[in-house]
Amino acid sequence: MKFDLKKMAKTYVLIFAILLIGVFALSLYLGHRTSKGTAPLDDREPASVEEEEDYAAILDEKSTMDDEGQVVFSIPKDEIVGFSFVDSSGIIIPIDLSSGSPVYTDNDKLKIHADRVDKMLNYLCEIKSVDFYKDANQEDFGLSQDSPVAEIQDVAGNIITVSFGDYDKDSGELYFALNYDFSTIYKNSGKLHYLSEYSIQDLVAP
Repeated sequence: MKFDLKKMAKTYVLIFAILLIGVFALSLYLGHRTSKGTAPLDDREPASVEEEEDYAAILDEKSTMDDEGQVVFSIPKDEIVGFSFVDSSGIIIPIDLSSGSPVYTDNDKLKIHADRVDKMLNYLCEIKSVDFYKDANQEDFGLSQDSPVAEIQDVAGNIITVSFGDYDKDSGELYFALNYDFSTIYKNSGKLHYLSEYSIQDLVAP
């Protein structure tokens, strides 16, 4: 039997070419999956914890800014023995200050960021209003008995309640009421709303 060497050579070349095309196609497919799926560990972005901490620091800074308008509520910080507010996830954050150190009452073992608590109090110890509305329909301002609230408790045991209503993202203005008295609706120029942008994670001491 005679072998046609030329035909055999052509066959081997053809097989080799097909294998090369297959390897190339496979590499393209794997590359496509990597770009569409989860990136390699070394290329992943840092965890968002740092970004959250950066934003909390911004909120800390905003707490020191001078708000516009007339003071409608004021209390010295050293007369506050406790407070609570609703955070950015809708969680109620209760803080007890009666011992001199902040305690998260839902978990008193949690180590609390004391400096941050002090910044949070900046939002509540003096509240201003740039405008007010008497005998208005509270629902037109997003206010009701079920509105998110912040509460401040003083050394005498009094509890002051601040109800949060509609918030204008463009102007930063927030409508609010005091002690569930919706006969007077106040408008804050923008500072008060930032309190509710903290998250419970921001309370944990570094």
